[in-house]
Amino acid sequence: MKKDPYQTFKPLNTEAFAGLLESIKLLGILQPVITDEKKFKGIIDGHHRYKAAKSLGWKDDDIPYTIVTGLSEDAKRLLSRSLNIARRQLSSADRRQAIIDQIKETPHLSDRKLAKELGVSNGTVSSLRRQLVDSDELCNVTQITGEDGITRRRPIVVRNPSRYEAAVLRDNPDTIKMMQDKELTNVTYTQRLVNLSAQTESVSDNVFDENRIKLIHADLRDGLPMIEDNSVDVIIMDAPYERKHLELYEHIGSIGQRILKDGGSALVMAGQAIVPEAITAIHKHLEWHWLITLLYTRKPLLAHKRLYANSKPVLWFSKGQYSGKIQADVIQAPESGEEWKEYHPHGQSVEVFKTLVEAFCPENGVVADLTCGASTTGVAVVLAGRNRGYMGVDIDEQHIETSRLRIKAALVEAGRKT
Repeated sequence: MKKDPYQTFKPLNTEAFAGLLESIKLLGILQPVITDEKKFKGIIDGHHRYKAAKSLGWKDDDIPYTIVTGLSEDAKRLLSRSLNIARRQLSSADRRQAIIDQIKETPHLSDRKLAKELGVSNGTVSSLRRQLVDSDELCNVTQITGEDGITRRRPIVVRNPSRYEAAVLRDNPDTIKMMQDKELTNVTYTQRLVNLSAQTESVSDNVFDENRIKLIHADLRDGLPMIEDNSVDVIIMDAPYERKHLELYEHIGSIGQRILKDGGSALVMAGQAIVPEAITAIHKHLEWHWLITLLYTRKPLLAHKRLYANSKPVLWFSKGQYSGKIQADVIQAPESGEEWKEYHPHGQSVEVFKTLVEAFCPENGVVADLTCGASTTGVAVVLAGRNRGYMGVDIDEQHIETSRLRIKAALVEAGRKT
């Protein structure tokens, strides 16, 4: 059965619907059904009242209703949700979810306007929007429509800025413009991008073709058909560690089996907690070869596991029998620093990835990273030299743009710019 587009809540359960029937039998319909111009074919509020009345044998002419006109589809759903929030006995979880659903449906409406329409506090809407943005469930919007119906550029909101961030916002209009244009919220990160843009302003995009570098904005779950079969010498990547992303690992194996040259390797850095499942998924398509261990000097405490973690696993698979040179299975990483995370929250050491590139990719070979983020792998390929090519893929367009700037800067450093 096709769901009514304006029914924004779950249907009443059997017991609640039976109670509604009894109420209508005794008292009639106390709250008119709200419809659009299509009358009962466009019910905005009162779906259950209408259904109950019809089941009692009422004719449409007997059912009280109010027609509202001139509303957009978004406005009709907002009205439906606001009336239900006000009238229904909702649990706090259901109320919270209703507000989240509305924010996702109309992210261009200001927090104040949504709060007023839904009958909740501005702080509640603002807090939930911030949570959605922080968890990547919602993008920041650059244009916002306020209570007065006027659309304006969304102001930049930086909570508790450091002295450095405050100075950047005061003295660097280019940073503010980039934050607005690219919907960025991190001042320090944006300032780094502005600096990279300035450093590489004279570097032509032709430098990517000349150095066999390709950046691809795509979802690896679509199979990456733009990468040719048997064209890659080694895959080197830091895959997502969260269990919710486990499905990606079988795609990594499937794509690897297609794009790797015979005897080529796939080196996949993975979270310790999901190593068994990750190996099983990739092994459906590629041969398991060995485990490489990266040793770090830092020892972060994982209290829930009751251990100090100073290593990371790199899962080593091959397409057929590995045919490269003899390798070591332990790599000592340099002392970690904040610079690893300068361009991506999960950034890794360029030196570690450069070591892997030099060990596994031959001269004139090609390295691919299927979840490249800010392209630490790409920077490592450039700095490793010896005419190696690179293909970086990411689902996030901003990561691809950051990769472009970082790789240009690395080419300048390596003396390979045009």
